[in-house]
Amino acid sequence: NILRQFLASDNQYLVRGEQGRKKNPCLVIMDPQDEYSQLYEDNPDLTSDDDFIFGAEQVNFGACKNTKTFVAKVNGETYNGRSRAEQVEFTIPFEMVRNNSWLIAPVGMTELQYVGVDLLLDDYFKRSGQHTYSGFVDFIDDDAARDHYVESGKIHESSYDGIVRRVKNRALERVFDQPARPITEILGQIFKSGQVSVFPTEYITSSRIRDLITLTLMSMIVDNKLSTSGEAAVKETPIILGLDEAHRYLAKAGGEHSRMLISKFADAARQGRKEGLGLFLITQDPQDIDETVFKQINTRVILNLSNDAAISAMKVKKEFEKRIPYLKKGQMIIQSPDNSDMVEIIGLSKCVVKHI
Repeated sequence: NILRQFLASDNQYLVRGEQGRKKNPCLVIMDPQDEYSQLYEDNPDLTSDDDFIFGAEQVNFGACKNTKTFVAKVNGETYNGRSRAEQVEFTIPFEMVRNNSWLIAPVGMTELQYVGVDLLLDDYFKRSGQHTYSGFVDFIDDDAARDHYVESGKIHESSYDGIVRRVKNRALERVFDQPARPITEILGQIFKSGQVSVFPTEYITSSRIRDLITLTLMSMIVDNKLSTSGEAAVKETPIILGLDEAHRYLAKAGGEHSRMLISKFADAARQGRKEGLGLFLITQDPQDIDETVFKQINTRVILNLSNDAAISAMKVKKEFEKRIPYLKKGQMIIQSPDNSDMVEIIGLSKCVVKHI
């Protein structure tokens, strides 16, 4: 219901560098439970009375027909979800790893292995020709290459062998360079003013592949928004990024994935207003989100939480804190810099779009 309100025709944001021009935002949603594509459909349970009440209260409701579902092509997986919106298949080209080595660096690598991966990738991308995941595996799995890096002292042999074991991963083979259009070639289809772009991941059985797809998109948005030479489709479109299960990607825990994303998202949260980027983080475990990102989120909508650590992380006044475990369906506490005090409200009794 909240996300639907961002899609009102009169909800517009200034676009940097376009002399005061305003645009409707593009709502980009990472969807781990295959539910947000339903923004494309009307709620069949709404009555004429509901329509009248919503209209009188200026609540935006009804289908967002400008909704598209972007499906990652993964070998061995098929999306058979509930989306009735137009579906666009894409693949992640290995070329993206050139400036994002952490995409193939799994949690658990040592610092020396991270350094080694960067060196190997740098040398691989200096080579002429097409750059693919399978090509990189062949490059590092070559005995002559191993001898060169180990004997020259550039990479210790145990680190080199560890890199090869971790990079030769079935999950990576299934997701890079699949028979579909590279995501880098369809940015204009994804990031359109007034569009809802949904990326479902529930159909993918491998958690590593799900995370890689989500991290790729997150990084693509943030990198292009914060770069002075970012892709125009991203740079010049106001974007609201809805990240469900946000604690999975912005956690305090170590690992190169987390460190890189947290650093980028902290910058994005700080500079989001001037760059036309809004973050909508959804989680049941706010205590797990890194503090550098969490403290940049000004407006918080708090629903029922039963975990003491989660409640404490919200940092609300004691009089509201003790109420959080007892909030009923539809009840919420709003904490916002626009209000001097927190307020407790009741949400709508029906969904403004279809939601099963």
